[in-house]
Amino acid sequence: MIHTTLNEGRSKAALFVSLFCISLLLGCGKEATLVDPGFIGVWDGTNGINTYHLSIDGHSEAYWVKTSHGHTENAQGIARIRNGELHIGWKHFAVNQLPVLDTTTHNWITILSGVTYTR
Repeated sequence: MIHTTLNEGRSKAALFVSLFCISLLLGCGKEATLVDPGFIGVWDGTNGINTYHLSIDGHSEAYWVKTSHGHTENAQGIARIRNGELHIGWKHFAVNQLPVLDTTTHNWITILSGVTYTR
């Protein structure tokens, strides 16, 4: 009986170690970012009425704020691109233009939900 219990314990330990090693191997080489690397950085925009600020770091942590007449709206969370939209927490933005370098101003430009952001 003791021999059987030891073998069961060894089998469970071996299974645990195997699963741990497999998860490490599957995780290797994956990108930390969930958005196009072109989105990483600090962005500012305006539509003449509102001002916008967007920050996305190398781990896809994002913070967005809209300021209008002293009132603010914000969203934060992991930035993800899905179905042509940038998702940050509960907030979704249509990606009208992916980040591109404006050769005239030497600023990066992206258009999200009709608002032009620069960095």
